[in-house]
Amino acid sequence: MAGSDKSKIKLLCLSKILYEQSDEEKPLSINEIINELSRYGINAERKSIYNDLNLLENFGIDICRVKGKNYGYFIGSREFEVPELRLLIDAVQSAKFITPKKSKELIKKIEGLTSKNNSKKLETQVFMNDRIKYDNEEIFYSIDKIHNAIAENKMVSFKYYKYDLNKNKEFRNGGMEHFVNPYTLTWFDDNYYLVGNYHKYDNISHYRVDRICSVNVLDKPRRSFTELVEYKNYFNTADYSKKIYNMFSGELQKIEVSFENYLIDAVIDRFGIDVSLLKEDEESFIVHTEAVISDGLVSWLLIFGDAAEVIAPKSLRDMIKNKAEGIINLY
Repeated sequence: MAGSDKSKIKLLCLSKILYEQSDEEKPLSINEIINELSRYGINAERKSIYNDLNLLENFGIDICRVKGKNYGYFIGSREFEVPELRLLIDAVQSAKFITPKKSKELIKKIEGLTSKNNSKKLETQVFMNDRIKYDNEEIFYSIDKIHNAIAENKMVSFKYYKYDLNKNKEFRNGGMEHFVNPYTLTWFDDNYYLVGNYHKYDNISHYRVDRICSVNVLDKPRRSFTELVEYKNYFNTADYSKKIYNMFSGELQKIEVSFENYLIDAVIDRFGIDVSLLKEDEESFIVHTEAVISDGLVSWLLIFGDAAEVIAPKSLRDMIKNKAEGIINLY
């Protein structure tokens, strides 16, 4: 191997050693660096290590020096800090649609984004046994194909299943394929959904991605979402998510609801900080917004009992009343 090639390999190995082995709590001395390089079959002198460290620093790697008793070198700022990695691991653990097998694989990759010392700390905070996880190992391939279809403005086909009372998977429509115009993928209430249009209807439907299988991207242009919703340039997933409830489909309408003041946090959590609020009296306020009229919206409003009253539309008032009467009759 030519001398210049050896020098390049040495720099790459030095960078790898620092990223994997060093952190603020465990800086590496020059002797430790030389020993680690020897594991790669690289013999190095102290002076050359200093030069290499300067080269890495000039390249933009945050090489930190520690003086005194714990003298050594470590990588300071990284692409991801430890608190950020904890957030990513928590998200993977909490996501029901990510299978146990894939969760472990992803968490291992996330842990690899920091030093081995910090990785061990992250491992001690991983608890998978009691988490509710689904078993569709095909989900990541489905997500990839759906994303590609959305990017290419094409239709998709897939099979969709539910569970019967014996907990066995049962395909809907007798195993017939669903033909769908895909618009977006969204995470809602720990589940991942495909938002799209079933080709036979003129509305928006939602499909649990963990219950989708055998996805195919069709060589057929998808129907434009502008025919079904008010969005023009792109499908506004964030706005759409604020208007639906528990992923129930329905008709988008203007609603007016009176809430008691103590529910302000719940309202902002649901509708966002920009929701239109109007003070009604000293104890309540009125919300004016748009929402999908559905059983999901009814169930959400009933959570608040008599602290939330629908003013309009009448159809929503009637749905609330019928639901409440049904519950009374049941008990």
